[in-house]
Amino acid sequence: MEQKLTPVMTKNALDVHDLTVQFSVPSGVISAVDGVSLSVLPGEAVAVVGESGCGKTTLARAVLGLQPFISGRIEVAGGEVGHDLSGQGKRIGMVWQDPFASIQPKWTMRKIIEEPLRLAGEKRPIEPLVEQVGLSVSLLDRYPHELSGGQRQRAAIARAIALQPPLVICDEPTAALDLSIQAQILNLLKDLKAETGCSFLYITHDLQTVRYLADRVAVMYMGQIVELGKTEDVFESPRHHYTKALLESSPNLAALGHVPSAPLGEIPDPTSHIPGCKFASRCPAAQPTCQTPPPNDMKGDHSALCHFPLN
Repeated sequence: MEQKLTPVMTKNALDVHDLTVQFSVPSGVISAVDGVSLSVLPGEAVAVVGESGCGKTTLARAVLGLQPFISGRIEVAGGEVGHDLSGQGKRIGMVWQDPFASIQPKWTMRKIIEEPLRLAGEKRPIEPLVEQVGLSVSLLDRYPHELSGGQRQRAAIARAIALQPPLVICDEPTAALDLSIQAQILNLLKDLKAETGCSFLYITHDLQTVRYLADRVAVMYMGQIVELGKTEDVFESPRHHYTKALLESSPNLAALGHVPSAPLGEIPDPTSHIPGCKFASRCPAAQPTCQTPPPNDMKGDHSALCHFPLN
């Protein structure tokens, strides 16, 4: 049996330090990522969750080097992400949401999966890699439209890990798939994590998949990480009031037939300057103190960016 591809992990897979990404719009400036710090350890899966527009995909694009940032620092496997992206493919693999839109429809699956190797000037057989992600090598000479959505996503995962990167970013990798196929892809990601020791930055709004795959969870709201902790701790005992509302809105069997209450008020204008807690205008526990910035200490085992955490 041929040896499976295994990345070598020597440093943290990812270190994000006080990252800020801003966009200028006609009405002002939006801080899509606002002072975010986050680490992903070797062999760890960290999920970044939150509503659409909270900044999680912008964070992923900045880590990839596709999104300029105005301040902060990003290191992937000890190498700083900056203007020079040479060798980036060996440090980061990427699995996008749509397994058809993210691959070249006019190429065979063999050419698609071999692409990272060609760009890096490496030559090795891809058959072991294809089998590792649960595909038949007989599919290599077919085109994307001849494969199912699940097969295409498996091929996209194979392409992402072809260069054995220490970090793989998954941006909603199961959102475009049927439920039964979603479970298969989640099982594949979990197996690859165990077999290869690679790390995952998992971007999603689907909390149920997070509970299955992630070791830790970072909850984002309006560009900030408002809670960070082990998955079990965050789900069983959320500390931030936004996290509690987010969990209560997630579908589950216990709440079958019950429509959860939405957080109070509306999301504030993202171009407005909010001097204190960004969730204060919607928080049932808000007090005058919340008009000042909450303590920004997200280094504990289970931290919340809140003056009055739940526990």
